[in-house]
Amino acid sequence: QKLYARGVANGVPGMKLLSGAEVRAMEPELSDEVNLKLGGISYAVVVRDNFITKVDEKYFEITAKFLHEKRGDALELINEISLHTIFDDEERLTEILKQVRSRVEMRSQGFAHGFALGRALSYECPGDAYKEASSGVDYLRFIREVTENIEEEVPKIIDSMKSMIDKVFDDSRLRVFVTDDEEGYAEMKALFAKNGGCEYVHREPNMEASKPVKKNEGFKTPSQVNYVAMAGLYDDAGLTFNGGLMVLRAILSNEYLWNALRVKGGAYGAMCGFNRNGVLTSLSDVHSVFQPFVLLV
Repeated sequence: QKLYARGVANGVPGMKLLSGAEVRAMEPELSDEVNLKLGGISYAVVVRDNFITKVDEKYFEITAKFLHEKRGDALELINEISLHTIFDDEERLTEILKQVRSRVEMRSQGFAHGFALGRALSYECPGDAYKEASSGVDYLRFIREVTENIEEEVPKIIDSMKSMIDKVFDDSRLRVFVTDDEEGYAEMKALFAKNGGCEYVHREPNMEASKPVKKNEGFKTPSQVNYVAMAGLYDDAGLTFNGGLMVLRAILSNEYLWNALRVKGGAYGAMCGFNRNGVLTSLSDVHSVFQPFVLLV
């Protein structure tokens, strides 16, 4: 405002005070500034398993990497991107949606066993049903539907993103994790207190839970390999997670499943994992992949 007043006093033509939205419209991208000042910013929709409460906690996570002296720049850029992004550029949004579709389709082929596993887990666990909707086969179908009806769907996407800003970025549900030494942690905490948003409050689940549905389905992909997954909840049988399951995982993966599926069955590989969901999965190009799992269970 002082510069504006001086310009008017000196008779500089065309002087105008720009609003924040007008300034952001003139500088549509912050990627260069992020790359210059930080080691990167990433965003993700995630589900965290709470092993104590057995309740799946859903988060929109923002992760930033930066040097000590850039902590102020990091918070400023996160705040700018999170709260002041302009969603009205339909052409740019269309480009982004098409890029997302391409990446998800490529991932579905290169990480098909992961898609199969996520789908199987979604039959049993509400948290994994949510993951499936936000990153699995259902998400791929959603992106395809949006891009195939782009003119009709883009305005809806814009309205949805605008409405989500106030719901997601709420100080009362904010949780902050800092990896630093004691001095750096204290300075970061002080910076949050100075800029607001310093309430480290536990976020209670406030979204409708996704409901697991057993579908027992298969998907056709342009590949010569079958990606087969089986999954179940062992805590339904009264079992609890403990370190012994990590030993069992090593035995099953390196001995039983390796011999049954790879040596005898000719599969490319097999793997086994145990967490709260009790995961068993196999990557194979043979049709008789289920029998070893059935005998195991």
